[in-house]
Amino acid sequence: MEFNKPDPLKMTGNLAENFRNFRNQLQMYFNATECHSKEEATQVAILLDLLWSDCLKIYNTLKIPSITVFEILKALEAYCIPPRRNETMQQYKFFTRKQLDGEPFNKYYADLRELVKSCELNTCDKLFKIQIILGISDKELQARLLRDELTLEKTVKHCQIVEESKVNRKLIQENTKKLLNIEAEQHKGSNQYSRGVKSNFRKPTQHKQSNGKGDGKVITVIVKQGLSPILKKKI
Repeated sequence: MEFNKPDPLKMTGNLAENFRNFRNQLQMYFNATECHSKEEATQVAILLDLLWSDCLKIYNTLKIPSITVFEILKALEAYCIPPRRNETMQQYKFFTRKQLDGEPFNKYYADLRELVKSCELNTCDKLFKIQIILGISDKELQARLLRDELTLEKTVKHCQIVEESKVNRKLIQENTKKLLNIEAEQHKGSNQYSRGVKSNFRKPTQHKQSNGKGDGKVITVIVKQGLSPILKKKI
């Protein structure tokens, strides 16, 4: 009498669920065919025959202390069903995640999405939206979002728009400041040039000298920078 063989152990999709189904079907098949009464080597051969090629590749990489059905299944279970995470700790990380100063909103949002996956809370959009609002660093934006009744999608979009506007405003301010600094430097250079030109045209300097003839007449020497001396008689 022939019995239906278990479906091969698939290594794609939900590995934990795949392994549980395979192990249950294998147990029923071994009981029906009385495989437990056969030699261990025969049982191992039957088990390996039921594995798909992808699963066999993984089996060949596993460290198994002894080649028995029990040890093989134990190693496959450890591979397909990793140790359970501490759900309480994961939930704590999700509910205490806050946006850091200077942290882009999209990074904060992406981290929350990853954290909620490990919480196994089946978090609804409303709860997820509330956590986003409570954690954002912009308190003015936070107060505005608490007043408005928005969907999760609109809340995320609004946060992205506000952050983008702030970035653009800051960029404009920085560029404006640079232009003002350049104009100030140019104006400063222009003033220095003007002062330099004026200094080349100082008022004439007068020097009184005697004519050496003893007649009381005085010769006034008028000196102008860059010009030949001009002699002016003064009686």
